[in-house]
Amino acid sequence: VVDDVDASTLSDAAVLARADAKGWSEIYVGLLMDSLGGRFQDLEPTLWRKVLALVSSGADAHDAVLAALADVVRPAWACAACTLENDGAADFCVVCATPRGALESAPPPARPSTEWTCAVCT
Repeated sequence: VVDDVDASTLSDAAVLARADAKGWSEIYVGLLMDSLGGRFQDLEPTLWRKVLALVSSGADAHDAVLAALADVVRPAWACAACTLENDGAADFCVVCATPRGALESAPPPARPSTEWTCAVCT
């Protein structure tokens, strides 16, 4: 069953209520508690918002829960541009908006030496 809601526009409370109404909270609570531990309360709305977005695009609920969970429990990451330590669930740096996984820019080329040696005299 496809859910036509735009999950990004829902409040945290509405997201949680929708997950409860679909039975997801009860079905997946063990998996979520094992995976998220003490962070469960903080990450639950983010997780269900991702699940709702995936389901609204046609994904199976179980597959959506697993994909969202893998996305939410990603480790924290340092931004390649500004070095800020971002939350694992963040796809973009919260300070400079650099995408997660962006490659660091190459260091500037080495400056040529200002020393000169005469090839005839030496």
